[in-house]
Amino acid sequence: SQNVLVIADKTTAQTITTASATMAFNNATTNVGAAYNTGTGIFTAPATGTYQITANAKFQFPVTSGAAPYYYTGVCMRINAPTATTQYNEECQSNGYANSNVNNFHSVDVSSLVTLTAGQQVAISVYSPQA
Repeated sequence: SQNVLVIADKTTAQTITTASATMAFNNATTNVGAAYNTGTGIFTAPATGTYQITANAKFQFPVTSGAAPYYYTGVCMRINAPTATTQYNEECQSNGYANSNVNNFHSVDVSSLVTLTAGQQVAISVYSPQA
């Protein structure tokens, strides 16, 4: 069996749009098995097995003047379609949501125990209908 452990964080800002986009955690402090690509944000299973995949995304909603809009952001764990641009829940292995008025910080966690075959891909994507 092959050991795999990835610990990565995002050190750059990402603008969230209405189209679902992969959130690449660009700084892998640990990448045992080299299964995670910090450039694309895609995890590729090196062997068939069960994997615990967990991600946390922290958001700051924009500052606006006038009436305070209500913002909503979704986070989705995608398997086998990591570059999909749709935001439908049925495509998500695990999903979470944050919503708030302006200039607030929120965290969203997604986590799932998944069985993957060698070569299957997983990515975390984000979107916001109000972008």
